[in-house]
Amino acid sequence: KKSNFTNSTSKVHKRQIREFLEFRSSKNSDVTLFTNWLVEKVLPEGKDSMPFLKEKSYRYFQQLKIEPFSSKKMERYIRSALTTFENTLFKKISEALTNNNKESLLNLLEFQEKQSSEIYYLRHLKKDSGNVSLESILEEVKKINCIQGIGLPKSLFSEISQRLLEKYKTRIMSERPSEIRDHKDSMKYATLAMFCCVRGQEIMDNLIDL
Repeated sequence: KKSNFTNSTSKVHKRQIREFLEFRSSKNSDVTLFTNWLVEKVLPEGKDSMPFLKEKSYRYFQQLKIEPFSSKKMERYIRSALTTFENTLFKKISEALTNNNKESLLNLLEFQEKQSSEIYYLRHLKKDSGNVSLESILEEVKKINCIQGIGLPKSLFSEISQRLLEKYKTRIMSERPSEIRDHKDSMKYATLAMFCCVRGQEIMDNLIDL
């Protein structure tokens, strides 16, 4: 009985606080509005740490004068929005690639025992330029030629933030070719394409510095 009384009192107090602050309680329809807002307005910025997204989310509800979801629900909806955002992004990029683009990207992942000594692969593109020398300059030129040979559309990443591109470049840097091959096709092609975009920029900057 005491527990029921406490719960009842707590609900009354929460309702009184909402009314005083002119807030309303959250509804099921707010879930879709909230996740759409994350997908369209927040996640494209490329900042996806849970503390950052939760802070942004609490401000969102405060501005709309809506009582936020519980912390557990908030995290669940944020993770759902992240999944939706990534799947949509990967699908959009993958569908913009030609079959030749995709074949060239897959060739970067060729099993090492089948690799040709005359072709550059993902492991080569991941390497730093090293000390300045004629050899290192030629190596960087070969990397650029490799990336440019893939023929990625120039407008492919024009609407994607640099922070987001860097995020997926870092992901590819940390994964082995076998892990990348196991990804779903849209994710595999999209993340490899974003990696090539960023690495191409970095290598070009290295060449200028050299």
